[in-house]
Amino acid sequence: MPSRRSARVLVALLAVTAAACSSSGRTAHPVGTTVTEPARTATSLPTSLPQGEAVPARSTIRFADVEHGWASGAGGILATADGGATWQLEYPSAAGVGPISFLDRRTGWAVEGTTLIATTDGGSSWRRVGAAGALPGPSDLAFVDADRGWAVVHTRQCSQGSCEDVGSLLRTLDGGASWSPVGEPGATQAMCWDGQRGWAGAGTALRTTVDGGERWSPVPTPIAETGEIADIACAGGAVWVKALHGAAAGSEGYEVLRSVDARHWDVVLGGLVHQGLPSIDAYSGPLSARSALSALFVGYCPACGNQPAASATRTDDGGRSFQRSPVTSPTDPGFLPAAVSFADHDHGWILGTVTTSAGHGGGAVYATVDGGRTWRIVVTSAALAAPAVPR
Repeated sequence: MPSRRSARVLVALLAVTAAACSSSGRTAHPVGTTVTEPARTATSLPTSLPQGEAVPARSTIRFADVEHGWASGAGGILATADGGATWQLEYPSAAGVGPISFLDRRTGWAVEGTTLIATTDGGSSWRRVGAAGALPGPSDLAFVDADRGWAVVHTRQCSQGSCEDVGSLLRTLDGGASWSPVGEPGATQAMCWDGQRGWAGAGTALRTTVDGGERWSPVPTPIAETGEIADIACAGGAVWVKALHGAAAGSEGYEVLRSVDARHWDVVLGGLVHQGLPSIDAYSGPLSARSALSALFVGYCPACGNQPAASATRTDDGGRSFQRSPVTSPTDPGFLPAAVSFADHDHGWILGTVTTSAGHGGGAVYATVDGGRTWRIVVTSAALAAPAVPR
């Protein structure tokens, strides 16, 4: 069920003509937008998590280098040690596995159901860390070293027939043995870490830290009042922020902003809400920042190909121009992208749900070795289906 804000936006967007399905080409970047108005502030969190039903965990794919990667889903964790050429079910799970974070090819963490598990041998063995149920409704997990980590968790709160997805930011200082809600930066739907520099946002409020989360500062952005920050990617000092604006007539309203100094912003991509900007696709999906200038945005068209058909839109010049390539082929089943990971500029992987006329049919991984120009499917597995509501 959509949130209250999304429902209002949907009504406004119904009058807008749907954007066309995927098409290739280069589009010039518009003049950047400088923001000087005061930042909108987020409401600080209490010392306990909001009460409500946990939302389903999100499937994740993570590569520590060009050879070693892990993908999660309803059946557990699949792993590869040869760049995705072959995969094995490394960790079966009846509860399902959501977010994954790896520091290197040996040290990693994952959320099984609502509980953290960890490995120090590349996934050959996993052990539970901390209390069961410590991470309800997990959507993201990021460890910056062996002790310090961050998680975004979600609960769904409903009142009078309308539901709101409430995200919270948690921090651990002991390798995941214990977690505590963070009062700053407030309610959180998305986060990103680039060394000591971190970003977190929800609604139209964005905050940043330069000291590993000890202190947070509000960041003014030109996100429209109806926007809801949904995803953040960062690398090389640059940050890319995606905000959603509801959906109508087979297309989604969204905008993507980029900044290198947290003061000046360029609105580089848009769907429905920004006329004349290049788009990702009819709907936007996960994104990956590969450097300060290079980023890739996965999208999909629900009514194209075998429904949906996925695409990848990339830039290597800081958003001045974009190129779009198909991810799925006309003979592939439908594919709903969920996560993307790049080990370097050229080697990347997209995880998503396979859809058929009979419904969802597990999950699949697509890979590229040329920076996103071409893609091929490398594995399909029932274990990679999207996780159910954690219990």
